[in-house]
Amino acid sequence: MNIKTVGHRANTLRRMKYYKKHRVDYIEIDLTQVENKVVLYHGEDLTSSVSRKEWILKQLLSKLQGRDRLLFKPMSFQQALDNADRIFENPGVWIDLKNVRNANLMCLLLKNAVEKLKNHVTNKPIIVSGNNISLMRELNQTCTTRKTNVKLAINILYTNTGINFITNLLELTGAQIVSFNTDTFNNDLARMIKELGLKTALWTVNSPSYLARYRNNDLSEILDYVITDRPDLLKKSLPYMHTIK
Repeated sequence: MNIKTVGHRANTLRRMKYYKKHRVDYIEIDLTQVENKVVLYHGEDLTSSVSRKEWILKQLLSKLQGRDRLLFKPMSFQQALDNADRIFENPGVWIDLKNVRNANLMCLLLKNAVEKLKNHVTNKPIIVSGNNISLMRELNQTCTTRKTNVKLAINILYTNTGINFITNLLELTGAQIVSFNTDTFNNDLARMIKELGLKTALWTVNSPSYLARYRNNDLSEILDYVITDRPDLLKKSLPYMHTIK
């Protein structure tokens, strides 16, 4: 089984094109709610005018430091789907919910996304991840995810999280994927989750040296998705990473 690569923070056209070049399986976009709509942004809640001003100042600082171009107007979700549809032949979309609170709005967006991408010959589900338990639970109850080819992923943020706690989260949310960060991932826990018939993800891996600690394990047996800013490094730097597509 191959580990699928997910391009992290594909919130700009430049990043989408970069991930197209390196042939990732999925692009991950971050959704933040602004009033009654959502935009692509990773970070603060932009619902207040103060937060929006702080965000603009940070973008100016990033520009002065040469770190990224300005994003005065973040991409809308529909624009992101249009760009993914245009750039990728077979787009896989992973949505990470940052400050989204309205489940009904999110359900409508997911239905539009499924409709937008249905013309592609693909078996890739749309994956929605987050750590807001009540929101994820409501999405599972109202979005009929099995019928719309949408799968939920629960983000594990805390170390020393046991399998009992995770199974409780899965029962509450209906999630089918458990997503760990590099601090919370361990191969024993991942193996137990796989034995339950679920999938696992790991974020955000940008250095092959992190995965080197698992050189004695077949990662493809315990890991389904790896989220990264640097798919080029992960795909060619380590011999055992032949399991990564």
